[in-house]
This record gives sequence, C-alpha cells and structure tokens, in this order.
Amino acid sequence: MWKTGFTLTSKVSSEMVLELPGLARENQNWKIYRAHILDSAAAEGVVSHLAGATPKPVNSRELEAWSTSNALAKYIVMEVITDSLLVRLMHHELAHTLFSHLAAIFGDNEPIAIKLPVEWSDKDEPL
Repeated sequence: MWKTGFTLTSKVSSEMVLELPGLARENQNWKIYRAHILDSAAAEGVVSHLAGATPKPVNSRELEAWSTSNALAKYIVMEVITDSLLVRLMHHELAHTLFSHLAAIFGDNEPIAIKLPVEWSDKDEPL
C-alpha cells in the first residue's frame, strides 16, 4: 500500500513543517519528492549527509554529533517512504547510502549538489 502524503515535523526545529507528496509507484513524482527531501535536509543542516560529503569521524567527540545528524538525515528519508521500501532500505547505516539506494530504485543517478563551506574554498581537490 502506497502512502498518500505526509506532514513532516522535525524534532530538531519544531517550527519547520513540510508537506511531502506521496511517493508514486510509477516514478511520476520522484523529482518532486527528491526536491522536498533535499529542501528539508538543507533546512536541518544535514544535506551533506545525504550527499556523502560528511564522512564518519573517528574522534569520539565528533562522532556523537555526526551520529545525531546522520540519524536525522535518515529520518527525513525513512519517515515518508512506503513500508515495502522501508524494509528494503532500513539496513543502511549511512544516510548517503540510504538516499542513493532509494534514488537508484527510481532510476535517479543525479548527484546532490551542495555548497562547500568557506573554509574548504582554498583546497584544490573537490570532494
């Protein structure tokens, strides 16, 4: 059974409410769904987790903050997918692999474009 639509209220910023369309089985609204998910993740400051631009740190102090952000990014995606998709995707530890797998299911291989932090602007190599 496909879910028809949701209101996603973030636990981090309770002021943000986002109406998400139901994800159509026939891939009719994947691009709209993708845009809503990325907008929501950007509003929460976790889009870099979906893009794979935030590697898992080894430092225990950084790991706690990273884990919280990664969990929020996963929540944004998992809260609005169907139960059948959830079963297929829930094994992913990283928000990036979760979102990439979901996108691949819908035939979307387009990378997520993110704006790099200013402190990275002097580096020669892109992510």
